[in-house]
Amino acid sequence: MRRLILLRWFLFLPFLTFAQEKITDFANASTRSVNKTVYADTLSGKLLFYANMPEKAIHLWVSDGTKEGTKLLKDSLGESPQIYYDRTIKKYGYIYFGRFWKTDGEKIYELPIGRDSLRGLQLFANKLLVYFQYIKQTPGQPNVNVSSFGWLDSLNQVKIWENGIISFQIIDNTLHYIKHNSISQNYELHKIYADNTHIVNIISNPEAQLLSFIYFSKNNHDYYFFYTYQGWKFYHKPANDQENARLEDWTSNANYNVRSFRVKDSENNDYLLKFFNGIHIYKITENNQLTEQWSLPPNGFMPDKDFRPYDTNIVENVSISGNELIYTNAYLSEGVSSSIPLPIYIVSYWSAPQFRSLTNAASIFSNSKLLITSFIICTISPLHRLPRLPSKVWFNSLGAS
Repeated sequence: MRRLILLRWFLFLPFLTFAQEKITDFANASTRSVNKTVYADTLSGKLLFYANMPEKAIHLWVSDGTKEGTKLLKDSLGESPQIYYDRTIKKYGYIYFGRFWKTDGEKIYELPIGRDSLRGLQLFANKLLVYFQYIKQTPGQPNVNVSSFGWLDSLNQVKIWENGIISFQIIDNTLHYIKHNSISQNYELHKIYADNTHIVNIISNPEAQLLSFIYFSKNNHDYYFFYTYQGWKFYHKPANDQENARLEDWTSNANYNVRSFRVKDSENNDYLLKFFNGIHIYKITENNQLTEQWSLPPNGFMPDKDFRPYDTNIVENVSISGNELIYTNAYLSEGVSSSIPLPIYIVSYWSAPQFRSLTNAASIFSNSKLLITSFIICTISPLHRLPRLPSKVWFNSLGAS
């Protein structure tokens, strides 16, 4: 049996003593099997917490520190909703929780705002942002995904202000979302700051249905990776730029299971991993230019390494340490740490005469043998002797790609 105990402390110089008092044994919960309590929030000097009762799921409780004031919160019908441990939102004198409910610390009230379609409730710009999504079915017509943003006021009234939402994130008090404009048929990338500054980029070449995105910022620059059924797409821009967005292919298909395309080295420099015709590693410079540092051949040609982040294989914990790309291959329930030596994949062109003589000398070999030859040459050649020009990896030019 679990009991809620309130710790009270009294300071008697020079000694600090603690006293504890049992507040409740959950007897009025019609079960004696509470096995876990989790802090939820505070409201008007009261503590709200979740209590897990395996026989009756998870419920919200309140305590003012007294036995009489510690109770299971219920609605007007005397019921207490089953919920999961969830974040809470404090607004309008209520605690909002579990997506569909709010409480004033005395009762629980269900939000009458479309239980079947409400998918999210967020605090943004000191207002309650609600997200609705449902599938509209019309006989003889294709199903249509209907989604929208609205503001929820203190009287449970919703004012819809945006439609066609596909995916959204609130990061650093900034709302990012992608939408499909049903009138222009364009995909749009939106960013709204807490001060209501609104940045819009029209995506000029989606070439695929956008489904979700990953975002990060660096040096007042935005980096977006968009997931589509044809593979991941990439776009980056100055933070407040409103030019049309043109997406770049970033993976060759949609099955790449990479936790993040962003990688750091031991000096906290940022790199991006690109999985398209091999694996390319770009360094992000201070002025937000992408400089290709290393280029690895397609996975089928990888020498004794298994850096294949697709299907049921997940690549995670990727980092650059010294001259190695370190990562963990998590296949199903197993995880194996490994590394790839990067110096043999340094991005560099040979000068034109060297390139021509090497091409002529190797022309009698097949592509696979030529690839092996390029590995040998790259391994035995001191790196400082390789002339460097900003372009693709030199052995790709010999037919490896």
